[in-house]
Amino acid sequence: MESNAVLNSAIIGSLSGIETIKSLTGEATTKKIDTLFSDLLHKNLAYQKADQGQQAIKAATKLILTIVILWWGTFFVMQHQLSLGQLLTYNALLAYFLKQLQGESEGKDGKGIFPATGNFSTDFHSFGQYIQDGRRNLFETLFRVTEPVTDVVIPEMDSDDGLGYLQGEKMSYVNRTASEGPLLAHVDGGVPNMIIKVDKQNEFALGQAIYFFEVAVVISGYLNGINPFDQPGVEAYKRNMFGLLGKPGHEDITYQLQQRL
Repeated sequence: MESNAVLNSAIIGSLSGIETIKSLTGEATTKKIDTLFSDLLHKNLAYQKADQGQQAIKAATKLILTIVILWWGTFFVMQHQLSLGQLLTYNALLAYFLKQLQGESEGKDGKGIFPATGNFSTDFHSFGQYIQDGRRNLFETLFRVTEPVTDVVIPEMDSDDGLGYLQGEKMSYVNRTASEGPLLAHVDGGVPNMIIKVDKQNEFALGQAIYFFEVAVVISGYLNGINPFDQPGVEAYKRNMFGLLGKPGHEDITYQLQQRL
């Protein structure tokens, strides 16, 4: 701010006394303005670097804490302090974790991959329809477990429900086929597909998947020319929310925000 004020003062002074400058020290004054402007640019650059460094440290600390918590949870499973049912629930949250990871890390500067999850076959008649025939601005990643924790054989029953051809088959086979059929249809519809396979549904595979996606998002962010370790959009709406709620320290924007609503 001080450098900016000094630069403005020098420019105004030079313009006010332009006749004197022409006859006396025009070149020296111009050189002074150039020096002040260069100094201002360097200070602004240093400020931006410091701010980016602080944001990176903050985000990295948050990421490290998240990883520690996740691995600590898997440790409890391995020590039999968490049940298999709790682990499966933990695993079911992977999709929600990915949406947060991808959206917050890459959604900046008008760039980034928009993350959305579908639970098939439940979402075949909703989200699956959009994937098949909607706007062609997406790709699909299928997450598959090759060895299920449990399996059920479809029993033989005397019923006319039209599903007799499935008798004796395992549910794992039905589930895999129910994913392969739509996958082929989506590819035919122009949607690129990627399949990520894990051997088992356990704590090790979950940790592998989380680490894989975290590294992938970092690489993708840098390839996109963005910083994957900050969250400027999140900070913007948090500041607005705190201002509207009247949180101490945000009084300067409360009135302005209220007038916009």
